[in-house]
Amino acid sequence: DGGRERCSRIQPLTAVIVPLGGSIAGITEKDGVLENEALCLKLRKHGGHFTIIDRMTGELIGAQDIESLGPPFWPNEFEALPMTIEARTDALVASVASLQHPGLLFEKTIRLLSGTLIQVTYRLYNSSQETLNLQAQVVPAGMTTRRRIALPYKSGYLIEDIISGEFPQEDDLPRKGDCWQETWSAVEGDGNVLGVIWHPGSVAEAPAFSNIACPFLQFPEVKPGQVAEIAPLYFYAGSGNIDSVRRQYSLLIEGRIAKDHELQPRRAVEYGFDQPVLLNGNQAARKLHVSSMRTMKSMTGTLQVTMPEGWHCQPDTLAFENVLAANPA
Repeated sequence: DGGRERCSRIQPLTAVIVPLGGSIAGITEKDGVLENEALCLKLRKHGGHFTIIDRMTGELIGAQDIESLGPPFWPNEFEALPMTIEARTDALVASVASLQHPGLLFEKTIRLLSGTLIQVTYRLYNSSQETLNLQAQVVPAGMTTRRRIALPYKSGYLIEDIISGEFPQEDDLPRKGDCWQETWSAVEGDGNVLGVIWHPGSVAEAPAFSNIACPFLQFPEVKPGQVAEIAPLYFYAGSGNIDSVRRQYSLLIEGRIAKDHELQPRRAVEYGFDQPVLLNGNQAARKLHVSSMRTMKSMTGTLQVTMPEGWHCQPDTLAFENVLAANPA
């Protein structure tokens, strides 16, 4: 270039070499990084934001802001604090000291177990003079388009399309830890799935106020000088669907192979006849019904019955008001 010499800034480039069937952990300027052949996990040093990325496609599968200790859970002090992150052979160990509870250290260990399975273990180190009873609020989120959520409640196995701003909504579905028939939840879309799996008895609540259940993990009482640990939480992230998460739940938590069609899916709102329309003669008496699994947002409207040609229904409409889980029509 006319005999002129130019200098450019030298930037380091990290080459990640992952052993087959294994994982590798490291620290960059801004993140802790954990990778295997399927996933790349990144944990931000400042604020603790956690992302799950498909290693082959670069697609974001799931994300989570740092856990909040409480109650109360808001504001979350950890979002503005730096984390200490240590890279071990197959794990990231992250810790942050609480300002609201001086002498308390929150620690989590993230491991890639195999393929698309992630294990997260939590600990509290109490060096204060105060006995603490705390929960950790975990708020994951997954996918952005064409999504369905799965919530296996005791009141019904709910599988429903996600409608932004409409469904699901906070406090509009069961949230207590003992409301779950199986302790997992999932969101699927575009061939990928994000699932969260927890051990029975480890969660105080699990409301669905993002696009998946958000476990509130219950720590045991931690006295001065003690360390408290709870049963690990698991994420399933990657190629698959809702059934992929349920199969992993059955192996991890129940120690068995899941069978197809063990749970019968329900919709958030269901309607129809109370029994199949089978005729003995030329008529049958049946009742129309409308039911909902929602606990706060009621429905009011009219159900219209459309019959095949040559069939008649009297009456052919059902007006209903304020239908909720506790108030079917």
